[in-house]
Amino acid sequence: MPRLTVIQAAKAGFASRPTLYRSVKNGRLAGETGQDGVLTIDASELVRVFGEPVSEDGSGHDTSDAVELEVLRRENARLKADLDDARQHRDRLMTLLEARPELRPSWWRRVFGGGKAE
Repeated sequence: MPRLTVIQAAKAGFASRPTLYRSVKNGRLAGETGQDGVLTIDASELVRVFGEPVSEDGSGHDTSDAVELEVLRRENARLKADLDDARQHRDRLMTLLEARPELRPSWWRRVFGGGKAE
């Protein structure tokens, strides 16, 4: 998704400039200040917080389905990456559990069998 300046986002119909600045300051909206000192906001972040932008005449939405499709593609890619990370973490834990030697006899053996661990 493209990154928009606050002025571009306001002109696109997401919200007014003061509202955008206030939302970034309060942490509701994620924005980055570049080396040039200009605050930019990812378009998908604007859609997440404010929804589709309203057109100048107030008749409805100004953005195309392509923006929504791009937002969904990014979210899908992020979810797939999260799932891969979770699977790798699970596999590491299973490897550790399977390689772990039994140091103490099980509770059942300690109470009723009294023997050493096998």
